[in-house]
Amino acid sequence: MTTPTSPTSPTLILAPLRGVTGYVFRTAHARHFGGFDWAVSPFVPTVKGVVVKKSHMRDLMPQNNREMLVVPQLIGNDADDFVTLANQVAELGYTEVNWNLGCPHPNVTGKRRGAGLIPHPGIVAGLLDRIVPRIKPRLSIKVRLGMHSPDELGALLPVLDRYPLVSITIHPRTADQQYEGVVDLPRFGRYMLASKHPVTYNGDIRTCSDLAHVRELFPNVTTVMIGRGAIANPFLPGLIKGARAESDPVSRVRLFHDQIYQTLGMAGDGPSPLLGALKELWGFLALSFDNGPKALKKIQKTRSVPEYEDVTGRVLSGAVRWIAEA
Repeated sequence: MTTPTSPTSPTLILAPLRGVTGYVFRTAHARHFGGFDWAVSPFVPTVKGVVVKKSHMRDLMPQNNREMLVVPQLIGNDADDFVTLANQVAELGYTEVNWNLGCPHPNVTGKRRGAGLIPHPGIVAGLLDRIVPRIKPRLSIKVRLGMHSPDELGALLPVLDRYPLVSITIHPRTADQQYEGVVDLPRFGRYMLASKHPVTYNGDIRTCSDLAHVRELFPNVTTVMIGRGAIANPFLPGLIKGARAESDPVSRVRLFHDQIYQTLGMAGDGPSPLLGALKELWGFLALSFDNGPKALKKIQKTRSVPEYEDVTGRVLSGAVRWIAEA
């Protein structure tokens, strides 16, 4: 799907959502909807040793990323391991990697990874001192307002200003908030002005109106990352870029879903991983259907591929109305 670009539309980046926005999703979205300029991949964790598992790198293999440009995201808190992984990724042809300092999940932050590093600017500085001079690709960072307090990023930004970063993406919530509550737009504005680096906005862009509000408040925001809103309504990035509303949205969503379903099925990982991945997708996509929560419950209860096909077939036949806002 070719998407016209408005001269006033921002650069759009697909956010990384582990288990959802891998190369299968990215390829299908680019073919059926368009609108994203590039994506940041779900994070690849650093590991001890020289060689990273092939399963961890499958999402980044060039042959799997011909439809949408991607910046690999890495997560870790060991400088040597980060350098090893970043340089291995560079051998695949990537010129930039993104460091995840924003993941809010307790099993990540408890190991002082992701957002768990935000309250420790000294540790972050020590890591960057050892990482930046030794990696081949350029470095960008994705971060939240803090782990526990939204003031924590204020102490970290002066540290980040000392390094030649490509950009900083700010999600204006704390890790403790996860994805609950409203985004803190006033603090985002203050931190954007305080940073010496280009800042990308990320958080709660579900409609074109949401984006218009953010850009009205912050006219200097020219790059926006969208995740959950574009999974729930995959038309959204194209609409932002000026595409016309689809006359039969469910039919296109069905083509999109079927490509994901077939590609995942051909991976040969088995029915349980297949159903698990598809249910993760529906956790967002169902939000755009009338009576979506009821349909989602039925999908989540499926235990076999034929049962899943039956339930989703009825949803995607148009029996449930598409209600997503532009």
